[in-house]
Amino acid sequence: MNKKDIQPTLTLMTCGTSLITNGIDSELRSIINRCANAVNWTDISSSDAAILKSHFKEKEKQFLASNEQEIRRLSAELNGLLAWQEENPVANSQLQNEYWIIATDTILGKTTAEIIQEWLGSHGYHTQILSESGLRTANLIEFRQALSALTKRIVESVTGYRNGGYQINFNLTGGFKGINGFLQALATVYANQTYYLFEGSTELLYIPQLPYRLDATQIITENLTAFRRLANGMSISQAQSSTIPDIWLFDIDSSTMLSEWGELIWLDTMPKLYQQQVLPSPSDLVIYSPSFLDTIKKADASLIEIINKRIDALAVYAEGGYKQMLKSLDVKALQANQYRDKGILECDLDAHHRLFMTRDGEHITILELHAALH
Repeated sequence: MNKKDIQPTLTLMTCGTSLITNGIDSELRSIINRCANAVNWTDISSSDAAILKSHFKEKEKQFLASNEQEIRRLSAELNGLLAWQEENPVANSQLQNEYWIIATDTILGKTTAEIIQEWLGSHGYHTQILSESGLRTANLIEFRQALSALTKRIVESVTGYRNGGYQINFNLTGGFKGINGFLQALATVYANQTYYLFEGSTELLYIPQLPYRLDATQIITENLTAFRRLANGMSISQAQSSTIPDIWLFDIDSSTMLSEWGELIWLDTMPKLYQQQVLPSPSDLVIYSPSFLDTIKKADASLIEIINKRIDALAVYAEGGYKQMLKSLDVKALQANQYRDKGILECDLDAHHRLFMTRDGEHITILELHAALH
């Protein structure tokens, strides 16, 4: 196969802390265990911070000066990646390949990820570190919220890269069980290849894709307003939540949100539903004029999806008391005389289309889909 015909690869790697915790004495291990869930240096004592910073600097110096054999011994993450590259030399030669390191929201996790990133960068790899606030085991509620947010970021990013012609790989050799277990399930749906290298082994274990897609269309369709509201941070009633499987929801402080599994199911199903038709408003504060649906009859599927997303954003804006607007929404008054005098507003859809609307007190009325006024 010609090299230029090989797809570029986006590799997501889970990252643990073994690089900075292996081979240490009992005193240092005690300090690391005590500081395992620290997020900022101010969270730990100055004496512990000084010892850890010195240790991290020494580990980084040692690691960056190591040969490949030592690198593979010291870093499970890179051991798995380098093993995959040996098996796929042509795919590895693509200059557009990218490598994302998924790190916990801790000093230890991010420091390890930064050292690995530095090594990759010094060898010409394009890398970035991916994390979420609360992605640590100190607090289960915060961990699940972070995992849900991470799921959304990964699915949206992976979908964009896949549409851009990338192959998606998950390297789950490093990392922690709480994160890797869920990402393995995510990978069986969204990854082209998922691999793992057991400690001491030289042969990669490939985890197969599911032979089918997740399909929760019926349940989501039956509870569509509730899912749209939850996905956009709006509240739902107890009656609305009662018909949704418990595993897809997460209750916190008397509020309900999508769990990490609910987020995954929603993101997998939403594009198909949003492209079919303009859906009913998810909020009583966002109203459609009688003529609005007539103006969208010729809209294609991609534009229909954007319209549904803007309606969601308008609902959030309205229910938030019009205090904070998403950047993607950009509601503004039309300046042309024939519109300004009528108090007509617009929001952008794409380069060629706008939604026209009016606001009366708490309510927004969407008037029509209109060509952009350039």
